[in-house]
Amino acid sequence: MSNFLDEEYPQYSDYRDFTSANFDDDSFPLPLEDSLAPQTETFPVYRSAGLVVSHQLASSFGSSYDSLTQSNLLQKPTLQKPTLRKDSAAADCLSSVSYNFVVSESKYTAPEPPFLLMATHFEINVDLDAIVQQIEQFLKEQQGLSFEFVQDDCQWNAVYLNGSNHSKIQISVYKSESQFGAYIVEGNRLNGDGQSFRAIYSQLREQLCPYEACREADSFAAASPMPVPAAAPEPNGIDAIIRMAKEHTMEAHLEAARILCDVTMDEVMLPYLCENGCVDALHSIISTTHSDWAKQHAMVALANISDSDYGKEAILEVLELLPILLKLATNGPYDSAEMRRLAVYVLANLTHQQAEKVVEALGTQTIQGWIGSVDGLEDERLRLQAERARESLLPILAI
Repeated sequence: MSNFLDEEYPQYSDYRDFTSANFDDDSFPLPLEDSLAPQTETFPVYRSAGLVVSHQLASSFGSSYDSLTQSNLLQKPTLQKPTLRKDSAAADCLSSVSYNFVVSESKYTAPEPPFLLMATHFEINVDLDAIVQQIEQFLKEQQGLSFEFVQDDCQWNAVYLNGSNHSKIQISVYKSESQFGAYIVEGNRLNGDGQSFRAIYSQLREQLCPYEACREADSFAAASPMPVPAAAPEPNGIDAIIRMAKEHTMEAHLEAARILCDVTMDEVMLPYLCENGCVDALHSIISTTHSDWAKQHAMVALANISDSDYGKEAILEVLELLPILLKLATNGPYDSAEMRRLAVYVLANLTHQQAEKVVEALGTQTIQGWIGSVDGLEDERLRLQAERARESLLPILAI
């Protein structure tokens, strides 16, 4: 068939390769390149399918088919390189599009990690703003925890005080360049009880990574249990503890205050404690020691005593304590916040049943001045206890 077409129609000899094409195949032979365009130019290659008509089918068209070929109405296809003019509709459309990329910037900045990280750290792949908000919320929910946030360092300084346990904690967020997370959250115990710190750190890690979304790098998996208060000592032992509280060394003050924190939690021991000068010993620690932790633990023990009727009577017998309590019922630094909350708690317990004695000991003018400052208290927990005391004192002042 190919020879027949070459003889009858030599002007279409360039299409001889199409006669052997397998039209069941997706790859069709292309026309000769030199028959389509000059060799001096380069054009893109386009794949297309041609139609080959057999001699029998062509002869059936008769003169109409010959007239088409002789009049050059059936000509070779031409290929033209596509162009996109500058004034085309597509170009106008693209030029009219403006791109405005708005990148949300965090108001916090995480510093580079230090050379040495503590073992209690983990990596997390969460937005920095979300990390800061979750840590803030977690710290606010912890009982006995006071803190401040240093935004320039993306760091929290916290103090934990609960019974005879205390710990000074630092939580930091650093940048991370590893594949596990975008940021590093590190917990660091500066001083105090290790068990209390580990319990708080474990709870924080579990809240930030509830579904193991972060890579933990510390050596323990479960939260350490909180220390259990020791059993109450014998009466002879309590006498020794009270004598220790009246010593002149900070170590003795601290140990005595911590022991009294645990002992005063036992209601059975409270009558014996109150009868043997426990309140007076606590007053001695609060007013004379140079140990901040000893003062705070002494206030914890005093708050435990104020929960009982025996304790209220014993505290009101040491009138020198009342001006100290009122002085602490004000704004102050974060590291003494829990102590100030406990002082107002004791004051609220005393005024609940003995408001007249409190006003008589402190004076009407002093009480009125303090009541006027209650609304300006910044700490929410402290203000809540101060409002309790104010509600008990206002009826007495109105008389």
